[in-house]
Amino acid sequence: MLVTLPMALSGLPDDDEPRSGPNAGYAQDVPPGGGFVPGLAAAQTDNSGGSSSGPPGGELPAQAAGGAQRDQGAQHDQAGVTTDGTVPGPGANPGGAPGQVQQHQPQQQTQPQGERQGPPVPAPRAKSVVYEGMAGRGCGGGTQFTGVGAYSDGKAGWVNHGNGGCGTSFVSIPMSGDANRDDPSAYGVWTFNTGPVTAGSCAISVFIPSGDVTVVGGSPSVYRVFDRFAVDKATPVGTFQIDQVANRGKWVSVGTFRANDGKLAVQLLNRGRDWAGSTKTYAHHAAAMIKANCKA
Repeated sequence: MLVTLPMALSGLPDDDEPRSGPNAGYAQDVPPGGGFVPGLAAAQTDNSGGSSSGPPGGELPAQAAGGAQRDQGAQHDQAGVTTDGTVPGPGANPGGAPGQVQQHQPQQQTQPQGERQGPPVPAPRAKSVVYEGMAGRGCGGGTQFTGVGAYSDGKAGWVNHGNGGCGTSFVSIPMSGDANRDDPSAYGVWTFNTGPVTAGSCAISVFIPSGDVTVVGGSPSVYRVFDRFAVDKATPVGTFQIDQVANRGKWVSVGTFRANDGKLAVQLLNRGRDWAGSTKTYAHHAAAMIKANCKA
């Protein structure tokens, strides 16, 4: 034993000799896994700040909880901002790949299907169907005035006034002599082809000219309205009366009446007294212009 002891001691390195070799200062038998314990051993650095071992670039990957490595591209500076300019929010990396810092994108609010942007656009209104016409002596445009049973007998018969033009001419119709009975063989009638208004309502107005009772003497004058032209074979859709003497020189609105099949007619009856006591007055009803404003 005394002989072998010096030989064993001679195999140990001298403290004054420099150590060399890849495992200088460590035991020769390296445990499984290389002997590196996470969190305990750190990489040795030289004076330039680089690591003496690890991947190119001189830095070891940072260790995440549980040993998962974070992406080197998402390194953080001291203010918590990543080197690529993004700021990881709380709970970064939810559901993403290990080490990735996900940027928060604001969710765009989607509009429910069927809703419009801004205020609702009103539906276009249906275009109104209207008609306006004036009938009388000399007027046309789908209108006509007819004196049924007309005859000439001086101031006792039918008397025309004006120059024959529309709006400036009218006729005076002699009275039957009885305030309650008509002579069915004589009357005036205005007709209107209401055109686009095949069925609808028509507001009627009547013009009363100026003159004495031999020209404008109805008090009252009686009218009937029809929704067809053959007034002698039809039932009226309405009637009205006008005191012509009290409304000389005026337009008189008389109401709204029905039109059908594009037709409207107004009839002036001849009932009326043309005498006072035993004296003949020769009173007449004035038949001037009539307007019809119709809408469907």
